[in-house]
Amino acid sequence: MQEAIAKYVISNDKDIFVKFCKDYKIFVDTCSLMHSDIKDFYFRIRKYLFKFDSKINVPLKVLEELYKNLRLEDRRERVIDALTFLDTIKSDGLLRIVGDKSDDNFVDNLFLANFTRMVMKQKVLLITQDKKLATDVLDLNRRQSVRNVNDISVCRINQNGYLSEFYL
Repeated sequence: MQEAIAKYVISNDKDIFVKFCKDYKIFVDTCSLMHSDIKDFYFRIRKYLFKFDSKINVPLKVLEELYKNLRLEDRRERVIDALTFLDTIKSDGLLRIVGDKSDDNFVDNLFLANFTRMVMKQKVLLITQDKKLATDVLDLNRRQSVRNVNDISVCRINQNGYLSEFYL
């Protein structure tokens, strides 16, 4: 299996944010919520979320994972920052918590299962720092038995809140 590589897209960031906010359902993984530049990313994308009436989708399992990480001393500060960040998005009306307590998969499995279903109806963007998860999600675009009707894209947050797209 070929591993995903993150490449900074040399184009106008406005174009990237417009593309994703207008046409994609946007999901964020735990590791990106804990990224040091998540707030910069949000303030770059925020006006486009409003413009296209889009939301940042966070699975309930991601929240549970954040709360579990509160117990770990080396992650506590980043988790508190992530939870504070989610409160900001929520107060802006741009956060959608998805899923419910009956979801018994790990977060990565949940993304893969849900994206497999979703891609038949809509385009999906996952924002994650996890290269292995990015590889697995992008592999959904390569399925041979069932052709995707829509695209799945994966990006990571990089320096100063810009996005880099993962490619296989």
